Amino acid sequence: MSEPNAPVSRARQWSSMVPSRVTWLFSRELTIPLATSLVVLAAWEALVHAGFLRAAFFPPPTNIASTLFGLAVSGELWLHAGTTLGRLIVSFLMALIPGTALGLAMGWWIGMRLTADPLVRLLFPIPSIAFFPVVIFYLGLSEWGLLLTAAITPFLLIAVQSAAAVESLERTLLEAGRNYGARGRRLFLRVILPAALPRLFIGYRLALGVGFIVTVAVEMVAAKHGLGGFLWHSWQILRIEEMYVGLMLIGLLGILVTYGLEALADRMMPWQVDLLRLKGQR
Repeated sequence: MSEPNAPVSRARQWSSMVPSRVTWLFSRELTIPLATSLVVLAAWEALVHAGFLRAAFFPPPTNIASTLFGLAVSGELWLHAGTTLGRLIVSFLMALIPGTALGLAMGWWIGMRLTADPLVRLLFPIPSIAFFPVVIFYLGLSEWGLLLTAAITPFLLIAVQSAAAVESLERTLLEAGRNYGARGRRLFLRVILPAALPRLFIGYRLALGVGFIVTVAVEMVAAKHGLGGFLWHSWQILRIEEMYVGLMLIGLLGILVTYGLEALADRMMPWQVDLLRLKGQR
């Protein structure tokens, strides 16, 4: 004779076996791009073997994969990828901390905005790589020169976005915080900073992408190690498979650091994740 709660227990067991909505969405976000990439690679391989693409300039993905494996086994791959990743992290932190501080100050204090905003607007349209000759005058062709050059435009972008994040806060939100006794540092940490975080992370994501582009560009100009230098050297000596390996690794590394920043944003702003799920975007 079955127990009275048997149907309920079976239902709970069945529901635990069914993938949650979050798991299904994650798998969909993973499988669709992966399937698309595989289709593109298969079409590329077929076009090369059919003679529509010249293998000298567009080597088949199987050859590129073989070259990638050889570089990974030799350790050269990890040297260049690790060097670029390290430069990106250091230069991004060099832009993140002072850029956020300056931007928040510009958004909160009118005096700071009037003082710093003209200089920021003057420098912002200039690409980071254009500052490289000036940096060389003071620091030479050193590692710090590469890092400083890669940090300039991300610093300006973060400052602009941080100021806009504070300026866009609703007045009612600040008044509500003051009504609950939030003043000074408490108002900033409990009200202003959490409310500004979504727009801050938009700026961080854009700055990280720009910083990665500038890091690779600077490496192509003045670095022997790193994915940029590896890519440029491969092109100069016509090692086409290695050149494509460099391009692929730059793209993969960009994806990893972008999704890593998004994961950090989700941890710091769980309410934002819940809101996106309600909207069906997560």
